Amino acid sequence: MQEINPFKHNNDDYTDVVAAVFVDNGAVFAAQRGYGEYKGFWEFPGGKIEKGETQKQALIREIKEELEVDLSDDALEYFDTFYHVYPNLKVALHMYVVEGKPKDFELREHLSYRWVHLENISSLKWLASTYQILDALEEKGILR
Repeated sequence: MQEINPFKHNNDDYTDVVAAVFVDNGAVFAAQRGYGEYKGFWEFPGGKIEKGETQKQALIREIKEELEVDLSDDALEYFDTFYHVYPNLKVALHMYVVEGKPKDFELREHLSYRWVHLENISSLKWLASTYQILDALEEKGILR
């Protein structure tokens, strides 16, 4: 599958971000932010695409930085792109699914993690941009 152009929205107001949805038996890997304005909120690990990086290159780098996990290009399956406007930031979230649990990971930027099934989603305080992603994961049968 050809990689989606990270700048397809043609709007410089949006910050391009990539994130990984690790999936294992219908559960998703949730990470609790450990810093910044949204400290304590839950999200999928990832981060900003740097100039000159492809989405996959950025995601491989971010997962290494945040979880100390080496991902291969082949492990990343493009899922979809979602848009969200925060009070001080507009983001284009390019989401990738990774099958299975990350092996021997270390939380380097997060406070905690959980494997979450659909019935437990509402027990976590997610970043506002994440709710549309959770809905799409449920709709596609990835999150059960």
